Amino acid sequence: QRDMDVEDFAAAFVRFDNGATLILEVSWLLHHDTPGEDMQMWLYGTEGGSHWPQGEILSTNYNTKQFYNQTLQLVGDPMEPHALECVQFARAVKEGAPSPVPAEQSLQVMTILDGIYRSQEAGREVTLE
Repeated sequence: QRDMDVEDFAAAFVRFDNGATLILEVSWLLHHDTPGEDMQMWLYGTEGGSHWPQGEILSTNYNTKQFYNQTLQLVGDPMEPHALECVQFARAVKEGAPSPVPAEQSLQVMTILDGIYRSQEAGREVTLE
């Protein structure tokens, strides 16, 4: 048993004003068979979906009942995405380059995370302004 002063797993359901939802499951101490970080994202919309980092684009033609799966060929920096973002942030600090994540976007993320904590403490859904 390790002594930890933070959560090692979190799950949340976030509903946005425009009807979109976010289902978040995250763990930093998860036992899995992937070396390094294992970040994945599934995005579903009314016209199709996507799976990252595999680069899959998924869609269905309901008239013909056909399912389409296209895989994008990812080109660019071979560095793991989170590590690349850290390098870009360090460059922004050192050289005055633009931050890879704008401060306004970080504020939105922190507001959502604060709402998740407030919801857990209250034991119910909370509304954010």
